[in-house]
Parts: sequence; C-alpha cells; structure tokens
Amino acid sequence: MGKACQKCGYERTGAETAPEFECPSCGAIYQKVEAALASRKAASNPSTQNNYLPNSVVMGVLAVVGLIVWLMADPDIFGSHFASGSTREQSSVKVTQEEYGSKWPYTIPSGSLRCERALVAGYNKQYVTLSYAGSTYGINGSAQSTGRFKPLAAIWRDNPQHPGSKVPDPGIIQRGLALCN
Repeated sequence: MGKACQKCGYERTGAETAPEFECPSCGAIYQKVEAALASRKAASNPSTQNNYLPNSVVMGVLAVVGLIVWLMADPDIFGSHFASGSTREQSSVKVTQEEYGSKWPYTIPSGSLRCERALVAGYNKQYVTLSYAGSTYGINGSAQSTGRFKPLAAIWRDNPQHPGSKVPDPGIIQRGLALCN
C-alpha cells in the first residue's frame, strides 16, 4: 500500500509521476500537512496545556519547525532565483462538465487543461493548469505554490454530499500530468 494523503485521502499507487514527498492528487506536501495536523492536535489537547512550558513557547517551536520543513520541502519558495529558465509547455486538451457529469469539480463549464514542465532549483516540476475565459488556474499543488496562476479555490465546487469539503478530483490532475510525458 502507498502513502495516504492526510489532506485529501488519496492513496499513492506507485504509478504516479509526482515526487514521493507530494500528493499526486491534491499536490500537498506530506510533511507540511503532517506538521500542521500535529500542531493543531497539540494545540487542542488539554493535557499539553498544563506542561511546564507555556503554550506560546510550544506553538512558537512548532511554528519554527513547520517553517523549516516547509522551506526544505518546497523548492518553489525561491521561484525564479534558482530556476534554470527552462520551461516547456505541452499540448492542451479540452475538459468539460458534460464529460465528467456530477464528478466535475469546478464551477466553470469547461477548460483547457495543460501541463508545463520547469526545472526549479534542480527539481523537475510539472504545473497542471486549467484555462477558461482568459483566466488560468493552478490545479495541482506545484502550480498553486508558484503564485503565477489564479487560485483553484476560486473555481473549486463545494461537495453537496459533504458540507465544508470540495468535490474530489476525478482524475483531471493525473490527466493533466500525462500531458507532460
């Protein structure tokens, strides 16, 4: 069994092209999500609130550790400072709500799905985007972390079956990643 993402629940199958430290479905960096969940758990646990160290010290240490993990795990933090300048945009494919039916995760009716490769700080990155009406949205974690694209949250549809959550990706990110191959 592969690693399960604690953010979206996707379980790696071993056939993914995303780096081992990144969820191929939602793009979350496993260490970041785990650090955030540990931080929340420690903050809400009453037994940790009566320790010798004040909560503010514990939270400060967790914040610093989380920041260090985040900086180490995400080479896009430094963006163009370490970019080799080599990017290559692949062909695009049109995806539609009609094609996916009720599993369509977006509020827009269709879009042009693309994958762009880039070498950033020595890492091969794949940015999956969806364009509609002149706007381009980053739909995988790598694309979202660059700040170059509009946020996915602007078009990500609420899940009517699970209030407070979003409709899960029905494989559109994987389809986009295949365009980079």
